Amino acid sequence: MKINPNRMSTQDIVRNADEVRKSGLDWKKVYVLLRHSLESGQYRMMRCNNTLFWYRIDKKGEAQIFLLNADSPRKLIRNFQEFGKAMVNSGFKKIYGITTDQKIIQALRSFGYSTDVEHIGEDENGQEQYKVTVNV
Repeated sequence: MKINPNRMSTQDIVRNADEVRKSGLDWKKVYVLLRHSLESGQYRMMRCNNTLFWYRIDKKGEAQIFLLNADSPRKLIRNFQEFGKAMVNSGFKKIYGITTDQKIIQALRSFGYSTDVEHIGEDENGQEQYKVTVNV
């Protein structure tokens, strides 16, 4: 078996995730939250390279996604594509999340899925927030 020398541990992904660093939260608290949420059975996680797709199933065929990414933007796009395929294969019809990053919105639209974007206001840092729904 070939081991990828660039593959981070789950803890390292959380520690180095852009989303955690930008939030100012202690990565250890975020990691503990992830573990507890997974143990609760309400959340699930998929991993692709050094990106964690943490999601909650809201109803049959629909999930809310949270992203923790420690990969480059180019790899993130490939990771999104793999995640989308996995969700389709698992029977999901709709995936949604909240972002302030226009590049993520553009990348999601480029995959060819029907994508709805709704402006929902500003986050605590004054950045515009959008609810992005991808119909897979």
